[in-house]
Amino acid sequence: MHCTGTLVVHLDGVTECTDDGCTDLTPVWHTLVIDCTTVDGGCLCTAAELVAQVS
Repeated sequence: MHCTGTLVVHLDGVTECTDDGCTDLTPVWHTLVIDCTTVDGGCLCTAAELVAQVS
């Protein structure tokens, strides 16, 4: 199985794919795997991490 979507890996290890039909979130099946911190506009989990560091 090969997915044409981008796999996004969040700080807590949770993964999600930009392809709505993707059923296997294993990195090896994706052409592009990125860290959520590189997503345009940021990611909610990075904001939560920043708040936790400041608190």
